[in-house]
Amino acid sequence: MWETLIYDMRTYDLKPGSVPEYMNAVEEVALKIRQDYGIKLAGWSYTDIGHLNRIVHIWRYRDYSHFEESRKKCALTQSGAKIIYRESKT
Repeated sequence: MWETLIYDMRTYDLKPGSVPEYMNAVEEVALKIRQDYGIKLAGWSYTDIGHLNRIVHIWRYRDYSHFEESRKKCALTQSGAKIIYRESKT
């Protein structure tokens, strides 16, 4: 039997020089939040050549209902986490 998985690929173009800070924020905040909701990181990269300052994330979900439910929960959780992360860096 085949397992039904959903992959969500996100591409972000960042301000020049902000890639390291963004990568740290993902490692320190976003990964934990997504793991709490059963979302797996399937891929994560950034550009060294070509279109610079571009980040690509690929997130894996169990199925479409998991995708819908966990995205809503993550959005609520991450809005509070962004504030906490910004305050801890000042």
